[in-house]
Amino acid sequence: MKKQLFIFLFFGFNSAFLHAQVKDTDLYYGISTGTWFATGGNCLLGNPVLLGINADIKLEKKLWGLNVDYLIFPKTQQPLYLQHNNEIIERNKASGAQITLEYDAQLLARQHYILTAGAALGYGNIIYYNPDVKTDITKHSVVIAPVLTMRFVRKRAFYQLKLQYNIANYNHSALQNVSLRGNALILKLCIGKGS
Repeated sequence: MKKQLFIFLFFGFNSAFLHAQVKDTDLYYGISTGTWFATGGNCLLGNPVLLGINADIKLEKKLWGLNVDYLIFPKTQQPLYLQHNNEIIERNKASGAQITLEYDAQLLARQHYILTAGAALGYGNIIYYNPDVKTDITKHSVVIAPVLTMRFVRKRAFYQLKLQYNIANYNHSALQNVSLRGNALILKLCIGKGS
């Protein structure tokens, strides 16, 4: 009985209620929010707020996507000391952005759910200090990320939970007191529309 109840709750909503099914071909676009959980010295940056936009094209059992995320680090866990022009600058916040192209393969599909796994490749940066056009302490990095995604389709809307492991190097040589080497586990919730 418990197994049947689980199957009903997870996969068995009837289409009269949802009025949608996972299609073989579709275009998804939406917005996302989330955070990251650092796995190294970069934990000193704290847990940022991620705000993003995303678009995916689904063809049969493959998905190609574009993700753009803005990262806001409201307060670092300890002050960051940056060397710039023979002076030390103290900072306790940062911001950044990441843009990635993503490829996913469908692992499981039910009437209203898609489970996919894949990888993302892109570019990111973290801005530590940028008061004017002549002063820019920013660390740029290639981003590589294995990705696992669960998407739920309801009517023309979709809801997506995305887990990815970001491999990037945001440790800047201007940092004097810490090393921010390390990767990050990112958790995002996306909402949007399908075609």
